[in-house]
Amino acid sequence: MVFALVLWAVFRSVAHYENPGVSVRLAGNHKSVTIVMVVATLVLGVLIPLIKVDTDPETMLSAEEPVRLFHDQTKRHFDLSDIVVVGIVNNKDPNGVFNPASLAMTYKLTEFAKTLRWPDEDAHLRPNIHYKVNDNLSWEMGANIFFGDYPNTFFGQFENNTNIYTGLRYSF
Repeated sequence: MVFALVLWAVFRSVAHYENPGVSVRLAGNHKSVTIVMVVATLVLGVLIPLIKVDTDPETMLSAEEPVRLFHDQTKRHFDLSDIVVVGIVNNKDPNGVFNPASLAMTYKLTEFAKTLRWPDEDAHLRPNIHYKVNDNLSWEMGANIFFGDYPNTFFGQFENNTNIYTGLRYSF
């Protein structure tokens, strides 16, 4: 409902065509358009905490999937808490990956992965909503959210630059 009211107010105050496709003249009050867009940004910005982003690879499969059941059982048996998903395929051996050579390479890869360390768990999260009203008009809202404990890491240096944005684009 709020979205429809915002679009109605923007369309009402923005569009006036003298020569379609050649020039566009703003016939409305620039101040009211700015106020409407700021209010829309704030109202929709309040909804950002309601966005759920599930990046857990364990939930990619259903809880009843045999591979996931085996994985859960293995985690409990070996008391594992971290997960790294690696897909290994061997089409040349009749036993697939269950042969001494493939298992040896898998073991070497696992031992190497245990040695990897990251100094900071920094990240960049970019939720975005894009709505195409018609062929010429689209509306977009999103955020750039930066995480990081150290200012010398790639995303950590931008931690204080987290922002939200909105935009209205008219194409011709």
